[in-house]
Amino acid sequence: MGAVFSILFLKEPEREQVQSEKSIKTEATSLKSLLQPIFFIPFLIIFISSFGLSAYETIYGLFLDRQFQFTAKDIAILLILSGVLGTVFQVFLFDGLTRKLGEINLIRICIFVAAIMMVFMMNVSSFISILLVTLMVFWTFDLIRPALTTYLSKVAGQQQGYISGLNSSFTSVGNIVGPIIAGALFDYQAYSPYVFSLAVLLISLVIAMFWRQPKKLL
Repeated sequence: MGAVFSILFLKEPEREQVQSEKSIKTEATSLKSLLQPIFFIPFLIIFISSFGLSAYETIYGLFLDRQFQFTAKDIAILLILSGVLGTVFQVFLFDGLTRKLGEINLIRICIFVAAIMMVFMMNVSSFISILLVTLMVFWTFDLIRPALTTYLSKVAGQQQGYISGLNSSFTSVGNIVGPIIAGALFDYQAYSPYVFSLAVLLISLVIAMFWRQPKKLL
């Protein structure tokens, strides 16, 4: 369906013609600009947050099965409700929250809430409490991702494609490394992946506290 809709309705946007000399200069400075705090900090948060969320998601079903004997149906209900409600939450509240708080403050708050939820995840047992924790974790990451993407699109300027590609790359690397570590930790001790995710999120929060709004966005 995605392929059909893209063929029928997705059109290439018109772009301003950029001189070749300017293009060469942009390519030469792309790596240097990546090391600037305006890009480096959000990309580091993208990697670490993807790292932590993928670790959480990877052992989620295994954890509930081992610790609470949840059935596949129970776990499916939790994930479906979290996904549907998270989508609704993002569609109707994201724009208002970013307008009121700004992308950086919203990301800080979401990371902080997600870290608290990791603590709760290690201390809950009932279906309702686990559902609420799961909803909060998915909601926070459903807000972090678009907030990071929105911020990067605002500061990318003529490097939209380059920055978008790095965004996907950092996310993918985090999604690869996180499950590997989470699986190894789960074999060692059932709660250890959530301790790991908590530590990763706290590191993200510390980094985010040093993140400052660029003057061009003020």
